[in-house]
Parts: sequence; structure tokens; C-alpha cells
Amino acid sequence: MKTTLCHININFLKAAAFISLIVFVSFGNGYAGISAPVNWQQIHTENTILYFQNMDDLNRFNTRINYNPNNDNSDSRLAVTISKKIDALFRKSQDLLEMKGFTNKINVKIFSNRQQLNHAFYALYKKECNARAWYAHEKLTIYIQLDDLYEGMLAHEFAHAIIDHYMIIPPPGKAAEILARYVDTHLQMEAIKNSSESQIKAYSTK
Repeated sequence: MKTTLCHININFLKAAAFISLIVFVSFGNGYAGISAPVNWQQIHTENTILYFQNMDDLNRFNTRINYNPNNDNSDSRLAVTISKKIDALFRKSQDLLEMKGFTNKINVKIFSNRQQLNHAFYALYKKECNARAWYAHEKLTIYIQLDDLYEGMLAHEFAHAIIDHYMIIPPPGKAAEILARYVDTHLQMEAIKNSSESQIKAYSTK
């Protein structure tokens, strides 16, 4: 009787261990792309250091950030095109805030998706993330993800960096957020206006 019970217990333990192994492997595979060390690649622009993980992400970023106010397409190289977009967006944020004189380069880290971004937030702050993007003053770094990135979102984070480093004493968080949202909203309204004007010109052409 004891032998039978022992045999049952051993079989039960083996089964439990096997199930645990399956769960562990499944969990590990699901998060392998998030927790694995990332070999960041860089593009240095006039105002930023852009960190990206692969060329697919860089192409997605280029598609998401469609900001080229001077219509300067003289260079077809992707890195050059992106550098012009980012620096133009940074200068636009400065102009809207009327805050010039930024000297340090801002780090911009691009994550492939919201899940990766959430994981990075938890690794830094040990709490859940409820932001689609954020700026860390102590690291001079903007963290963004490609799932729903747009020009205003990046400009919003640029604004936080500009405000924090322009003022000797950074303003309260709510005041800085109002200013950053002003930059974001202005760019969205500008994009709508430009889109409407393009449609009017197109419809008027025969």
C-alpha cells in the first residue's frame, strides 16, 4: 500500500514538473523578444541620438513620422531623411514654446510595440506603465513605441525635454504637460489644415 502511494506521488510530481516546464517554456518564448538583450543601433542627428533595433523598425518610424515642412527630398538615404524629419520636428517644438538654446542631444529609444515599451517602463520603475510614450529627465531620454506613434506624440515628448532644460527650475508637472499638449495639438491642427488645403487644390485641378 505504501509502495503504491509512493508510486502515485512520484508520478504526480513528474506530471506537475512536466506541466511546469511547458508553462515556463511557453512563457519564455512569449517574452523572448522583450526580455532578451537588445543590440541598439544609432543614428546621430543635430539634436538627437536615435536608437532603433532593426531596419524594419526604422522604416516604420519613417512612415509614422511624416514631417517635412520644407519638402526637402534632395537625399534619398533613409538615415538622412529621418534625421531631417526629427531635427525639423524638434525645432518646430522649440519655436512653438519660444524656448531656444538647447545644447544636449536627446536620446530617443524606439520600441517595436507597446508591450516592449511597457516592459522597459517596468524594468526602470518597477510599476505598470500607463503611457504610450514618456520622457525621463534624469536620463535625457524619450521612450516611444511604433504601434500608434505620430508626429505630435514625439513633439510632445520633445517639448517636455525642452521645457525641463530651458528653465532653471523646471515647472510643476501639470504646467509642463499643458505646454507639451499645446505643441501636440498645434501640430495636429496644422496637419489637418495642410491636408484640407491639399484636397482643395486637387479638386480644383482639371
